[in-house]
Amino acid sequence: MGTKMDHEPYTWKPNGVDRERSATRDGDGTDFEFDIDPSSMTRRPQKIVRIVRQTIPVLLLTALLLVVAGQPNLALLFNRSHANGPVQITVVCDVPWAVIRVDGHGPAIPCVSGVAGALPMARLTVDAGQHTLIATAEGFTPYSIYIVAHHDTPGLYLTQFALTPQADAGILDAVNAYLARTYAQDVTFPATLWQVLGLRTPPTGSSLVVREWFEATSLDSYEPFYTETTYQRPITPEQGAIGVAVVVVEHVSILDDCGTATLLERRMPVLYATRASVTFSARSSHDSWSVMEPYTLSPNADIYTSPRLAATQATPAGLLALTARTDLAAWLGNLSLLAGAVTATPLMGASHWAGGVVLTLENSSPSPPLGPGAGAHSDATWLYTAGVLTPLTPAAQSLSPHVPAALLPLTLNDLRARLASQPSRLCGGE
Repeated sequence: MGTKMDHEPYTWKPNGVDRERSATRDGDGTDFEFDIDPSSMTRRPQKIVRIVRQTIPVLLLTALLLVVAGQPNLALLFNRSHANGPVQITVVCDVPWAVIRVDGHGPAIPCVSGVAGALPMARLTVDAGQHTLIATAEGFTPYSIYIVAHHDTPGLYLTQFALTPQADAGILDAVNAYLARTYAQDVTFPATLWQVLGLRTPPTGSSLVVREWFEATSLDSYEPFYTETTYQRPITPEQGAIGVAVVVVEHVSILDDCGTATLLERRMPVLYATRASVTFSARSSHDSWSVMEPYTLSPNADIYTSPRLAATQATPAGLLALTARTDLAAWLGNLSLLAGAVTATPLMGASHWAGGVVLTLENSSPSPPLGPGAGAHSDATWLYTAGVLTPLTPAAQSLSPHVPAALLPLTLNDLRARLASQPSRLCGGE
């Protein structure tokens, strides 16, 4: 028998990689050789981790699709089988002459007034999907509405226009033109009443001219225009018009005999319970505005008053009475007191409203009758004329001690008689 050689382990290094080569012998003396690679022991767990990482996103996406398939509204976002089908859209317009275009092109769909007092609407048809509705109206900046139209989902949208600066100025011009036509008046006072008119020195002439008018200074900064019926704006605008809320002031000038020199000027706010004194219906046509139907909020109205009863016509005498109430409320510091207790009547009647307003607070104190003109009741009476508030009775003086009382012992009847005797024209030939 040949000499038997033992096989010893040795190291084999192909391509620079260390490998251990081992040899074993089985029972019949046959030798078996195999390689041992240490890195193979860690490669298998890494492969398993890689397979799990690749599988998890697939499983999550499958679960998400199953959830979406069970939600019809969500499924519409993924299922576009009706992408080209028509969808009905309704746009409620706060400007009656507005038009709507889909994606800025195509036919202009006008807003149409339906039931009286309701907002006009535009009804149009679009394809399912994303769109931009472009609403335009003369006098207002364009308004864009971004929509996603779905089947079986009601599409109801509202425009919210904003006036352009040119329209803001145009409305003020139209309101002031309206006020200039019938809301201005001259009344002649005897010069002996110069203290009642608030002058500090007596005039040189025998009479004075009080020129009264009203001026719109701005639109209400909080709600410049409206189309709905609310407590603050109780009357719906005229058909095809918008409502504009205008801040108005009383403007007074006191002139000498022939009106050649202005002795004094005053501006008083026409305010009571709202910031906007006068509300008009306004229409736009070819870059020009027209206004109509002015009204004010009644001092006796509250939030429970019906819209028609909450509003009163904005006559010149009514605006002057509203200004007088505001002035008295400022002196008394009690706005709620005036709502139900104070009455305001023109001194010379509605046709001569610039003569002033008599304010009466009935049963103001339990004291006995108060001097000339006080009557049989303890009423507090004030005269408001030429922008000046004057107490005429002791009861009025006690309620407004900071207001100078009338220095002349005149009753209201005497005052009316003296004003009625004044000539309507002062200078010869006029």
